[in-house]
Amino acid sequence: MNETTLRRALLVLLAASLLLSLCFAIRVPFGDNPDETAHRDYIGLIVQERGFVRFIPHADLPEGAPSRDEAHQPPLYYLLCAPVYALSNGDTLAVRLVATVIQLATVCLTFLACRDLFPKRGEIAVGAAAFVAFLPIQAQLGAAISNDALTVLFCTAIFWRLAALVVYGQTVKDVLWLGALFGLGLWTKLSVVQLVPAFGVAYFLAVRGGRMTAKQAVLYGVGALALGTLIASPWLVRNTRLYGDPLTLGIYKLTGANFSPAKIQYAYRLLPADYFRAVAIRSFATFFYFLHPNLPIDPLQKFVGSPVPLVTVVAVAVASLAAIYRKAKEGGIGGDAANVLLLFGGAILLMLPFFTQFVLTVFQAQGRYFLPVLLPVAVITTAAWASRTFGADNDKVPANLLSVLWVPAVLLALAVYQLIGGGFVR
Repeated sequence: MNETTLRRALLVLLAASLLLSLCFAIRVPFGDNPDETAHRDYIGLIVQERGFVRFIPHADLPEGAPSRDEAHQPPLYYLLCAPVYALSNGDTLAVRLVATVIQLATVCLTFLACRDLFPKRGEIAVGAAAFVAFLPIQAQLGAAISNDALTVLFCTAIFWRLAALVVYGQTVKDVLWLGALFGLGLWTKLSVVQLVPAFGVAYFLAVRGGRMTAKQAVLYGVGALALGTLIASPWLVRNTRLYGDPLTLGIYKLTGANFSPAKIQYAYRLLPADYFRAVAIRSFATFFYFLHPNLPIDPLQKFVGSPVPLVTVVAVAVASLAAIYRKAKEGGIGGDAANVLLLFGGAILLMLPFFTQFVLTVFQAQGRYFLPVLLPVAVITTAAWASRTFGADNDKVPANLLSVLWVPAVLLALAVYQLIGGGFVR
């Protein structure tokens, strides 16, 4: 597949991604995106007060005052939105389009990352970028007032650099880039710290693959994390001084009506198994598509929405896992590609303990909290359906784009279903 064809494919994907996110920006009522009112109010407060603002619990604010529920969040995304908010007088659509630009950057970055990691496999870049462009929840958040889109962009960049060190090794310059990306991620959303275990996996695989010595891995890994922490330190110090907690972990319970699992189980007369089943199913579903946040947890059928999209994404996920397992078992994945997929698979699994701890503390069932591992999910899914095996003997075999685009096509169909009303029914 020549470079001209690949560039044209990227341009088509960017145009389609732009159109899809614009449809979400126009179609979704304000406030139906996660915490959108609080995010908008935070931007407005930064503009009005011309500086950072302090978190104040909603119960302590005067009636009618702007929400400060998101004011504990790092400010990078909100600072990017502030000029647009000021120039548009707080127009919702204008501010939403900031995330649309970021979404386009994420699609492009996914493409470039895969071209770098799989230089002879152009179809992987096209398939993974299409997955990111058409995943309904990602397209929706790429048209929302939310720091999620920028968080995913930085996480995508971090995973690219982690995978690159597994494939190519690492120089001091690479360490500085990785540390800077980690620091900027922390300036966007402190949950980026959840990627730290993936650093360990990446450096372990690099040592195992002979890309660096164990001593270099320790020095480079610690150096990158230290630099990122140093870059984020002004905000971490501010949090410590204001709230006594650099990561503001305790503040979440003070933002709106957050209920513990025990309260939810008591209110709906649920057994612990019922609670975890409901959370697991809805969390899985909402990684792929939107469900209104105010749907009742009981009955379960209402909480997880229509069975059509749920059955669809379950079938896609199960089939993709079976395909990647079969390809690995048959020896269809080897060398650097195998190490990249090991890193990405490990990164996905390493997110589970963080999410489990979260839902054991407060009731949550939002799959968007897994979007930091969007690049790993996109690459593994695309690799599962690639028509060629990952090996030098197959590099000259023509690529079959249809084989890696059928999953994104299903996701696009789900997004269209959302836009015509399937996802916004209360």
